[in-house]
Amino acid sequence: MTLIPDTDTFEAARKAHFAVTLHNPADFEGMRRAGRLAAEALDLLVPLVKPGVTTAELDKVAYVRFASVYLEFEDVSEFMTELKTLVRARAGRT
Repeated sequence: MTLIPDTDTFEAARKAHFAVTLHNPADFEGMRRAGRLAAEALDLLVPLVKPGVTTAELDKVAYVRFASVYLEFEDVSEFMTELKTLVRARAGRT
């Protein structure tokens, strides 16, 4: 039994690890959008960060912010339905 991988396997792994990914303009736009959303979420949380505020509480605010973006609600009523679901789930745990 040998612990050294065969040459072909090792070479394939090495190439995959050190591969350079070429991105197209759409990829970069997606990265820009993700960066903007992350910055917005952090900006939204800054005023809430105070002694005694838990990261769990901040997570809830961040979730609502990102859910509004990533779940792509069709309208306000869908968003409100999601919020009500979260409130009911929280009430069931307390």
